Amino acid sequence: MLLASCGRQKSQPTVTPISLIPKPGWVQQRPVEVGQYIGIGVARKNPYSPSDHLEAARKQALSDIAMQIKVRVDANSTQSQYEDKQSFSEEFRSFTRTMAQAELEECQLVDTWQNEQEYWVFYRLSQEEYRKARARKIQLAVDQALSHLQTARQSTRHSDVVAAYDFCLRALDRLAPFSGESLIYEEAGVSRSLLADLADLMMQLSRQTYLEFGVKQWRVKMAHAPEDLEIRVRYPGAGGGIVGGFPVKIRYNGIDTHNGWKLSTDQDGRIRLRVGVIPSSGNRLLSLRAEMNLEALSQEAPHWRWLSLLPPAQRPSAELPIEIIPASMEMKISSSGDLLGWSAAAVEQIITARLGKAGMVVFGGLGRPDFQLVLKVQCRALPLEGGEQTSAVLNGTLRVVDAANVVRYQQSLNEVRSTGPDSASALRAAHKRLLENLELSVLPRVLERILQPDAD
Repeated sequence: MLLASCGRQKSQPTVTPISLIPKPGWVQQRPVEVGQYIGIGVARKNPYSPSDHLEAARKQALSDIAMQIKVRVDANSTQSQYEDKQSFSEEFRSFTRTMAQAELEECQLVDTWQNEQEYWVFYRLSQEEYRKARARKIQLAVDQALSHLQTARQSTRHSDVVAAYDFCLRALDRLAPFSGESLIYEEAGVSRSLLADLADLMMQLSRQTYLEFGVKQWRVKMAHAPEDLEIRVRYPGAGGGIVGGFPVKIRYNGIDTHNGWKLSTDQDGRIRLRVGVIPSSGNRLLSLRAEMNLEALSQEAPHWRWLSLLPPAQRPSAELPIEIIPASMEMKISSSGDLLGWSAAAVEQIITARLGKAGMVVFGGLGRPDFQLVLKVQCRALPLEGGEQTSAVLNGTLRVVDAANVVRYQQSLNEVRSTGPDSASALRAAHKRLLENLELSVLPRVLERILQPDAD
């Protein structure tokens, strides 16, 4: 123990406090290195989350390098060549800016420095290595995109439109980070623009894909479910023009409250649509529009976003005029009891006006009515205590049935009351309240129930 205590003790390493670490030269003055891109980043420290200032400083350094090498990813040169085709949208160009920034992830971290308030980073990227690496990436992207383009062309020859679109979009995905570059390939000894050929093929697909309704015009009776409708999709090619699995969106023009349908063609290139009762509130001309479902057309997310490159006017679509034929309503109004203030004609007038406003007509006695409205009312006049006032009470029921005698609406009209100096005036007042109730509350519910059921 004595000998051990006299031996040499191992010294502990000295740790320099952060506040005493001198600033390196690259913090005090931005370095300049031939053949190198330099990125300096600085961020204020977050004592509660150190990873925040580390990441913030790194991103700032990479952004610094990106500004120096002027990564041109906005595709302005490409856009100017094909503006007449409207092939490339602002969405495409803006997304490629974000994608190209990822290429700078290959920068090398040279040094770091920090004090109590700030964290600094120093990144370097070799200009020559960057140029070579980018050239390799461009060539790989061109090769892969060209393979997708050739597969898409082959798909069109067999009328496989969905696959052709899908492979065009895959090609665009590969080229997106380099859309500002000269993306050229050789075909039969001729230099061709890959982006231009992809745009041309997508436009060709769009122009030659035909959506067709099975009828020229649809005549539909109001409040009645029409017959099933057929939609066909064709594309000329070795497949006989049949386009199976083609996604279509179908909606009404003029009815904003309806969500429409999203369907795909069967193996025969057809869609059979059962729409139910068309939600309508008047005798007017509507139309049914079918168009290519952009979001569902691509097989793989997220490259469906490139379908916005296709101008709306160029997308396959079809429109079918719909003529709404008015439905007829037969009225049967009966009353009993004290009828001094009752007027069946006034009730009929209110109902007729409300039906006409909704586009329906009153049954004229020819054929069979589409609906029948039965209103039964019992009227009573009772003297109040003292004999100076009279109370009138109206009770009744309203029922609407269709041509198949199915009840479509039913409501009790209980104790519509009013008072007056005599029976006649009290009944007239109660009758007026009943008319107001019919016009403002009951009839709107009746019409909503029979004219705008849930078509889905």
